[in-house]
Amino acid sequence: MMNNKNIQPFVGYGDIPFGITADEVEKLYGTPTQRDEIDAVNDELSKCIFFEYTDENLSIYFEGEDSVATSFSTTDEDATLYGEKIFSLGKNEIKALLKKKGYTVEADSDSDEDCLICDDLMLDFYFEDDELVEVVFSA
Repeated sequence: MMNNKNIQPFVGYGDIPFGITADEVEKLYGTPTQRDEIDAVNDELSKCIFFEYTDENLSIYFEGEDSVATSFSTTDEDATLYGEKIFSLGKNEIKALLKKKGYTVEADSDSDEDCLICDDLMLDFYFEDDELVEVVFSA
């Protein structure tokens, strides 16, 4: 069970750093609820592995020959960002939090989904009916 649910841009999620291998994650957190693997179809697309830990409301994406963590997705209401429980904040509050830290957040006009993007931190915030439902972040 994960106790640390802190979103750390460019570092990782909780105690799971970017760059950790899929094998290392399984040793630490056990077999994922779901595991999918996509083989490379050409030189531009490397092998990808997807882990989902349903009880932790966490998904991890691994890429490359070494299968290293490159992206996290969380739907956990206890997840924090800069000390704030991010899922308790609305769009304007998320924008204000990131602005206070010196970052810009923009709405994704190219998407059919309701999404805020912070390119500086590689953070995406997905909303349904103005409620945050998922945060996706990459290294």
